[in-house]
Amino acid sequence: MSAVILWPCLMTRNSRPDGTDESEFDAPDSRQTPADGLAIAYRPARQPWRQIRFEERPDADGWWLINEEWTGCSWRTVGREPVDEIFVNAE
Repeated sequence: MSAVILWPCLMTRNSRPDGTDESEFDAPDSRQTPADGLAIAYRPARQPWRQIRFEERPDADGWWLINEEWTGCSWRTVGREPVDEIFVNAE
């Protein structure tokens, strides 16, 4: 399996959750910069874009792993958990 790391998370196509192709729809650039964290965006088959982000925790050591889903106009957080370490391996 190959992964695509998008930085910033710029996507040029999207589809609605009902599977309708909206090829003229542009998803937004990520609101993050490299100094703020890391974001990986992907689109599962016949589903809206999803994104996982890692943001430094201001109150403790480590990072927040934030799971988000694209609503058509913004990212909606669907989950979050603390992470002690991050390792990225791009093959």
